[in-house]
Amino acid sequence: MSARGMDRWKGRVALVTGASSGIGLAVAVALAEEGMKVVACARRTSPIEDAAKTRPNLKPYKVIARKENFSFQFDSTCFPMNSVT
Repeated sequence: MSARGMDRWKGRVALVTGASSGIGLAVAVALAEEGMKVVACARRTSPIEDAAKTRPNLKPYKVIARKENFSFQFDSTCFPMNSVT
């Protein structure tokens, strides 16, 4: 059963950071179960990969933080960006 008002978000893309544990993982899983395409970002992707086994619209991304400029990049082998839409 869908939470009230969540039907309008089905098929939309959600970006969830800190998705390897706790609230971040819970939010990513809940949004995926409501029909959203979820880009789940974290430094550790194994917990997200486990959750994604039964949720095809939950995609893990490994975030690599760099001390020099605090930028990040996605590991495109997990989930190519052109397949989000």
